[in-house]
Amino acid sequence: KVLTEQGKPALLKHFEHSKGILAIVWAQLTDRMNLLVMEKRSIPQMREELQYNAENYSRDYLEMYLPGLNTISTLSPLIGLLGTIVGMIQAFDAIARQGAGDPQAVAGGINTALITTAAGLVIAIPCILGYNYFRRRVEQILKRIEPFSHLFINELIQTVGRPAVYRDFVEQVYHDNVVSAKEQELLKTKQAELRISNSSARKIEQAVVKANGISHA
Repeated sequence: KVLTEQGKPALLKHFEHSKGILAIVWAQLTDRMNLLVMEKRSIPQMREELQYNAENYSRDYLEMYLPGLNTISTLSPLIGLLGTIVGMIQAFDAIARQGAGDPQAVAGGINTALITTAAGLVIAIPCILGYNYFRRRVEQILKRIEPFSHLFINELIQTVGRPAVYRDFVEQVYHDNVVSAKEQELLKTKQAELRISNSSARKIEQAVVKANGISHA
């Protein structure tokens, strides 16, 4: 509603004061649409790229902290293993210095080895379970917001993309400052193809005429 009634600036301002994944993703899609318009992409290209970007933006937001959790779950057992090796080195060093007859000589090294191994597993197991749980939640949320993203993309293309493509076509038709009857028919065909209303098409054509000083033949 904000987009259709007040335009992109008001929409972006609305997103700045909104919270949640949809506001963040839609603001990024609106910025991306500006670049697509500047690149003079076709409507199918705009739709394809925006849908691709919508999933990527959503996934990046939802998985923001998952790499850290995955790193902890991977490194914890390795750190525990390192502690195990250090403890065993201490135990064998004690055996080398005092002999194998005294259990107390190796108890300290074995104790270090077991504690670090246990600590690594205590950290890693919850992290692995949490990582898998949140990954499943991410996929569930992505499925739930996908229809809303597609609806917004359709509205964005309808309100921003199609008029921009039509204006670019009008400027190409009017490039020589003269519009023939055949070119007028091409404009009508393009207008129908892009589903631009008559009033919107006239406003766009008048804006091009005013901006470029074009006169009809």
